[in-house]
Amino acid sequence: MNQIISDNSIQAMMSYLENKLQSIYDARESRNIAFRLFEHYLSLPKAEVILRKSERISESQMLQLHFALKRLLQHEPLQYILGYEYFRSLKFKVDSNVLIPRPETEELVQCILNEFPNNVPIKLLDIGTGSGCIPISIKKERPTWKVSAIDVSEGALAIAEFNSAENHCEVTFIKQDILNNDYQLPELDVIVSNPPYIPFADKEKMRKNVMDYEPHIALFVDDSEPLLFYKKIISKAQKLVFKPTIYFEIHEDLKSQLSELLDASGIDNYSFIKDLQEKNRILRIKL
Repeated sequence: MNQIISDNSIQAMMSYLENKLQSIYDARESRNIAFRLFEHYLSLPKAEVILRKSERISESQMLQLHFALKRLLQHEPLQYILGYEYFRSLKFKVDSNVLIPRPETEELVQCILNEFPNNVPIKLLDIGTGSGCIPISIKKERPTWKVSAIDVSEGALAIAEFNSAENHCEVTFIKQDILNNDYQLPELDVIVSNPPYIPFADKEKMRKNVMDYEPHIALFVDDSEPLLFYKKIISKAQKLVFKPTIYFEIHEDLKSQLSELLDASGIDNYSFIKDLQEKNRILRIKL
């Protein structure tokens, strides 16, 4: 720590952070993390960091950056350290009760918004809502829709409720387990879900910042049933009188298995949508 405080210019601290972070992250990600730390703890956006690189940082600010770095080097996700993440330009509180919102999920939301114009009344349910980023961002752009969400985790629902209030957004959150055979879906126009889909066998492939900190209940499924949540949601949706459109976020490796499941279920109106990385990450089903 003495080394950090002895040279307390913005430029020196940026270089120090980047160099240390490159023991875990690549150079580009290390630099982006360092910029976000400066924005959060010093209220300096990227352009200001560059323009004011010779200015000095106070000792208290140096200590804040140091302790954030210490947590980062233990693989704790940046978003949990800051306490928030942005999703479709909205700010969402996050902690270890919820998954960190990711860019591919923004694409899932955009697919729904593209299909359904604002003047069409829609009833939408998000299954396994976590931080609430999906239903809240949809409701924000489609205020006339009736939007609700369920999750089995009380901790996640508390975060989602907070995010709904902070973003001045009326979403109904309910504690419910979609795997509960007694739970029946209400009549809906759209179902959306980013369910657990990573087999436990893949745990060793996961980065430590995910494996050691993000909630396993929202990530993993039993190796013998990787499609467990997809099967359950589709089965329950098929029982509805008015057949909804379903949007799933999926693992790219599950395309063939999901195709077999849908074909066996007599569903032929479905399509896989590629994300910006050209990976099959979204499944749209019209029952």
